[in-house]
Amino acid sequence: MCTIVATCARDGGVQTRAEQRHQLYVLGVEDNELQLKLAPVIAAVVPRVRRVLETTNFDFAQVVDVSWRLDYVLRSSGAGSVHEPLYFVQLQLQSPRADDSGLQTVKFTCSVEELRVLVYRIQEAANEVEKLVTGAPSQLRTSA
Repeated sequence: MCTIVATCARDGGVQTRAEQRHQLYVLGVEDNELQLKLAPVIAAVVPRVRRVLETTNFDFAQVVDVSWRLDYVLRSSGAGSVHEPLYFVQLQLQSPRADDSGLQTVKFTCSVEELRVLVYRIQEAANEVEKLVTGAPSQLRTSA
């Protein structure tokens, strides 16, 4: 049953009874009476499952633009005297879903050291992806 619901949710759900029955038949539910009983249950559950699947998939947004600004912070109301540079970074992300054509903006601030760590980790991730593509062994440790 879980497979049927997940498949219906993943495929976008079907609208007409004929489409629902055909999809159930393709998924292995050949009994007409069982198809008629399952259709309303699936119709009620699929929208909730789709909302969960939208936030738990592996189609990550793509960075399409980056803008940044460097400020020198003298004093902060929360931290007092600071005297450090601070980066203001803004990322424009494109959703991988075809039905969402808008851009999403992510803004954050970071210190010089935090930005260095971020850049290092991005480079490390890019190197690991390159190793996967070329078939080279990974340097990442995995728990046994």
